[in-house]
Amino acid sequence: AIGQWVDEMLQPIVQTQHTYFKNSFDLKQVLDKIILPPNASIFTYDAVSMYTRINTEDCIQRLAEFLALPETTSRYTHYGSTALIEALKISMCNNRMRFGDIIAKQLVGIAMGMSPAPTIANLYVSIYESKALLKFLDTFLLRLWRFIDDGLGIWLHDPDPEVDAANWNLFKTTVCGGGLDWTFTPRGKRVDFMDLTLEIVNGKIECA
Repeated sequence: AIGQWVDEMLQPIVQTQHTYFKNSFDLKQVLDKIILPPNASIFTYDAVSMYTRINTEDCIQRLAEFLALPETTSRYTHYGSTALIEALKISMCNNRMRFGDIIAKQLVGIAMGMSPAPTIANLYVSIYESKALLKFLDTFLLRLWRFIDDGLGIWLHDPDPEVDAANWNLFKTTVCGGGLDWTFTPRGKRVDFMDLTLEIVNGKIECA
């Protein structure tokens, strides 16, 4: 019940984060409206074992600091920060699982079957994105979307190949600096993302 309440409190916050989208249908509607410059490419990136690799203490600290910020509490008035932070700690630090006649306490990561697990993981990454990644928008990164552990980006190539390669390495290093490991597809004109095949055709992203 506590986990369900945490999920209900965090959902409105997660849904307003910059890279959030609800589902493939909503993403397709956004992509249909985008006009791309000639130097644009698309790419995807995926977190490696997101739930099991999230450091519990780091996650609680990151979310607690964010939820207690005056700008956060003034924007989202539906929760009390002290109660929500304590409930978050209870949910993440007291998870038990049964294996036959053995009951085990989870020490690291987030249990995928726990009610707020996707929401906690989503916000954990979003907080880092807002600090470290969104500054790249309108430079070498046009847009960025993420569905929990699956990301999609529109890349703007620099005319200098060395600068472009340096920007790409900087972006990947920054993404991986948020506490998780991520894998990246090459930047190109066609990618598979979730249940869509995306392709750049005449300055538009076609979805199939």
